[in-house]
Amino acid sequence: MKGTGSLVALGSLPAYVRAGPEGLHGHLGGIMDRQGIVVFRQDDAHSVAFAGTLEKAGLEAIALTDDPVRQWRDGLGDKVAASAGPVMGLTSWPDYLILNGLAAEHRKLVQLEIQHAVEQTGHHNWSASLAIGYLQLPVKAGRDEVHELAKEFLGEETVPVGTPSLFSWLIA
Repeated sequence: MKGTGSLVALGSLPAYVRAGPEGLHGHLGGIMDRQGIVVFRQDDAHSVAFAGTLEKAGLEAIALTDDPVRQWRDGLGDKVAASAGPVMGLTSWPDYLILNGLAAEHRKLVQLEIQHAVEQTGHHNWSASLAIGYLQLPVKAGRDEVHELAKEFLGEETVPVGTPSLFSWLIA
């Protein structure tokens, strides 16, 4: 699919999308062509599939430990700060909040955040498909384009309160 310019239709994924204050202006600039980092939880099959797909596209995959703050202070933060590309993940809300705050110390800000119901009926590989969707985000997309992308390909549904969910996110 690389180079085709097509997007994977992910309409069956319920999602909440929020574009960061700067939108995605220039930050994505071809994720396929940039170095980047994807973090994941080894004990979550969806997180592993998301990271594995992005790793195959050239991003560095790093498994989170039980203490992501210590991991950040012990070198992950320096890697993120030095990376020309984004840092992404499909993690729990607490992992996302911790990494979001730590990345902000390096002036790396949230560009995209999406909530996903863990149980995706009839969509076995939704997390791998989601990763492909991230790789194919348009170059220099702004906040409005991200919102349109979300409506067209990810749907406008919100995940009901209490539904087991994960959050995919991009910080650049």
